[in-house]
Amino acid sequence: MSQEPVLPVLTDFVPQAAGRRRVRLPVLEARGGDHATIYYFLQSVFQGPSRAEFHASLRDPFYEPCDRLLLWQKRRIAAHAHLTHRTMHFGSATIPVAGLTGLGVAPEHRNQGLGTHLLRAAESRMAIGGALVGVLRTSLPHFFRRSGWALCGQASCRRADARALLARLLARGLIPRPRRRLHIRPWLQWEQAGLARLYNQNVLPVGTDHAGSAAGDAAMAGWRGPLGHQPHASRAIAYGPLERTSSYWHWLVNRHGYDQLYVALDGPQQLELGEISTRIVGYAVTRGEQILELMAAPDCPRAAVELLARCCGDAIEHDRHCVLLHAPPWSPLFEIFDEAGGCGPPRAAEREVYMMRLLDPLELLRQLCDQFERRAAAAHLSRPLDLGLLREGQKFQLELGRDGVAATSQRLGRSYLRLNVADFTRLVLGQLDWEAAIVDGRLECSTALAREAGRVLFPAIPLWRPPWDDAPAIADQIAEGE
Repeated sequence: MSQEPVLPVLTDFVPQAAGRRRVRLPVLEARGGDHATIYYFLQSVFQGPSRAEFHASLRDPFYEPCDRLLLWQKRRIAAHAHLTHRTMHFGSATIPVAGLTGLGVAPEHRNQGLGTHLLRAAESRMAIGGALVGVLRTSLPHFFRRSGWALCGQASCRRADARALLARLLARGLIPRPRRRLHIRPWLQWEQAGLARLYNQNVLPVGTDHAGSAAGDAAMAGWRGPLGHQPHASRAIAYGPLERTSSYWHWLVNRHGYDQLYVALDGPQQLELGEISTRIVGYAVTRGEQILELMAAPDCPRAAVELLARCCGDAIEHDRHCVLLHAPPWSPLFEIFDEAGGCGPPRAAEREVYMMRLLDPLELLRQLCDQFERRAAAAHLSRPLDLGLLREGQKFQLELGRDGVAATSQRLGRSYLRLNVADFTRLVLGQLDWEAAIVDGRLECSTALAREAGRVLFPAIPLWRPPWDDAPAIADQIAEGE
């Protein structure tokens, strides 16, 4: 156990109940030898994670022991937080983000402010590491809301009876005859590249890897077309999904956070070998009654239908009554669920929610300047134009010139928007309900021009990502001794 603080920028914390004796608890980075102690600490606080999930977290390709921040007292862990490093697709931009998991305080040290202290240390460490946005999932949003975290993104799923879904697919004539069906089977290890190709086809903007805007426009429009007739430009879901490198894909599929991973093959062979005569046109990841992720090739939308039918068949075979599909808000499959009497996600009080915090607002605004330029051009905003953003005393300004858009700080101008920290976060990430914020007095527009420009530059965006990235490992699929 290290005895020297390795985060000198953070101040030591003195518990409120320390009395006359000052107990100094510096924030320390974990070492490889601390993993066993950390595991038993997490078990005592959260009754989890499983041994399989904990070992899987250590094999994360971006993981280092120093990503775990600890508070020690008398050679025992008093509090723990785990940071993860990811890259998030956000339209044409890729944004470095940091995840926060496992923030917990030992029962005997609670109500002393240790959790808030460690949270601030984690935010500082995220920013030092280059992350622009912090991301977490929690069932206790009120704790993080006090520190400036904002609810962003929402569950996008439908739940319906498996037999009713199959009945609707048959009634629509969407299940072909056996000879015309795609071949669906569990995936094989050498097909990882095919999974990555399909994921990128559904996530990256149309035309090029990172430069297109048509897909983003279609996504923001919330397109929901007729099933099986999906326009090419509507296939991107590039607001929220994570970038998956080859090493990340290898870790994700070998983490075994799923029961089944099916692939749909189109071709004469039942094995995909180089995708010459046979290619993967879709895949589905299931866990219990949930379909965690379902992707189909843009030129083969029927793959999604046949994969859904296969998942419904499996649910019936395993005596599960319902199927829960996680998909982007504009997924045409939701039409089938609605017709089958399906329902949406559970109430917020019964599920975890996503929360985000801007760690470097100015740099994030600069990263999004290309998107601001396209939105301003599409709306024919007059130039030059300056829009200020006032976030509880902090000043930012977007300068729209004839040559592009620039973001600066310490300037405001005559036309500006005034918001609190949480609403500023939602504004930048496209999650702000403009009407509600104005009615509640949480958003103030200094001029009519500020209101018009703000709506154009910060429209509502369907921020969503597949839950497969967060699905914990299943204990019985990974050896306990790994």
